[in-house]
Amino acid sequence: MSAPARYNCVAVTLHWVIALAFLTMFVIAFTGMELDGKTGEMLLGLKRWDWYVVHKSLGVAIFVLVALRIVWRFTTQLPTDDTSPKWDVYISRLNFVLLYVVMIGMPLTGYVMSAAGGHPINWFWLGELPNLLPLNKPLASTAHDVHTDVMPIVIYVIVGLHFAGAMFHYFIFKDNVLWKMLPLSCLKRR
Repeated sequence: MSAPARYNCVAVTLHWVIALAFLTMFVIAFTGMELDGKTGEMLLGLKRWDWYVVHKSLGVAIFVLVALRIVWRFTTQLPTDDTSPKWDVYISRLNFVLLYVVMIGMPLTGYVMSAAGGHPINWFWLGELPNLLPLNKPLASTAHDVHTDVMPIVIYVIVGLHFAGAMFHYFIFKDNVLWKMLPLSCLKRR
């Protein structure tokens, strides 16, 4: 069976939903969660701690979506690109691995920070997730530092490289790599 010309609609949808969810998470982290909790300051009708609930809930959703994306990636055939040089294929694969590491690492460090810190994770006000870790303030502090100081920078760099690679293919190689993952590409007849 020959490789498909594009990513299938499930892969494309997961790609863009996860990207939008991460973007939303960063906006929430740098706006809603920075509200002054003492004055009761609100944004879009939500107080600071409500934004934490939304942030944590989206983090759990992202973790599940990324897990589904990983399963999907290893159970479906991917499009191939025989026109790219070997160095480009190597860099692309390395970038994908690093993207998956940070997409799993960011929600995991958030979970460890909350769970080990004794803070519940209430999923969209529907109920609390089980806390699988004992109270451990040093672990929570380390997870906090990784989650808030290290992971965002790593994500910016890796996503920036991912975007730069897509633009490199579009403008320099002038191939169809970018088209394979655009949202409307899965609707075009194969």
